[in-house]
Amino acid sequence: MLDVWEQLLCDLQQANPARLASKRKNFSSANTIEECLQQRAEFLVATHLTKAEIAYEFLPEGGVPQPDIALLNPATSGLRIEVTSRQTPSLEELRDELDMDLEGAGYQVEIQCEVAPVRISDAERESIRANVRGQATTGKPFRIVEGLKIGYPPVTVDMVISGVPAKDSPEEAGEWVTYEVAGAELTDHMREVEMRIVGKLTEDAKNRQAAAAPTLLLVEASRTGLASIRPDWVWEGKLQSLLGKANTNFVAIGVLFADQASLEARAVVVRGADCPSNVVAAIDQVREAFRPTPTYAQSPKQLLAYAVKSFRFGRT
Repeated sequence: MLDVWEQLLCDLQQANPARLASKRKNFSSANTIEECLQQRAEFLVATHLTKAEIAYEFLPEGGVPQPDIALLNPATSGLRIEVTSRQTPSLEELRDELDMDLEGAGYQVEIQCEVAPVRISDAERESIRANVRGQATTGKPFRIVEGLKIGYPPVTVDMVISGVPAKDSPEEAGEWVTYEVAGAELTDHMREVEMRIVGKLTEDAKNRQAAAAPTLLLVEASRTGLASIRPDWVWEGKLQSLLGKANTNFVAIGVLFADQASLEARAVVVRGADCPSNVVAAIDQVREAFRPTPTYAQSPKQLLAYAVKSFRFGRT
């Protein structure tokens, strides 16, 4: 992961867009993972613009609020890009936290869920972690059943956490924490991203920024549940509907899904019906800048296969 961040910064340093130093300062002074991921999202967009040979600059910070990036090529001038990131603590974060909690305890732990929750609250995660830590002190196998509220309206589903001392395990030796999801219902995951998009489309401050110049709103949602599993054609329809219904000054919106272990990313971008003709080409160029490589692209068949089968993430 650190190698990826280093490569991202090196690529930007070579491109050297205006005000990069200010952005790097923000990145180095970030105090939370959310602040880091927000800056990474802006850097990732900038890197893809660089690879597509689209000239751009980071816009000044402080003073009058404005979007993050402005395009500079004569054919794309006038378009600005507002980048925002969305993260919801979910199974992956819980897995990572338990992995850290149990380091050196000599346990192999598996988390099983009927349905993948789009979020697990801080209170729920702390309760689960405390329970697992307590069980691990016994040195014996354990099984914990936690009820999680998910959905709109919420329903309760069971999360089962099983642990066995590594020395007693028939599995391969070593410590690890994994999770497995039996179901593939993703409505809540899409809704979580949609709510974020609508919030930004209609936020007063963001709308004032978008009123000053044609602006594309790009929401990075790689760590918002499993929303990335939905194929692009589904997201295109959702985004078009959200943009058409919202009272907003944004001329286009997009959702971005990035591979956390590489610089690969895919974006779904749509234009509004009243998008100014002088920025149509610019928006199309931005969309093309995020066209996935063959190794990262996912066909509908691949996406469906991934969604309907149980999946398991081992310790990394």
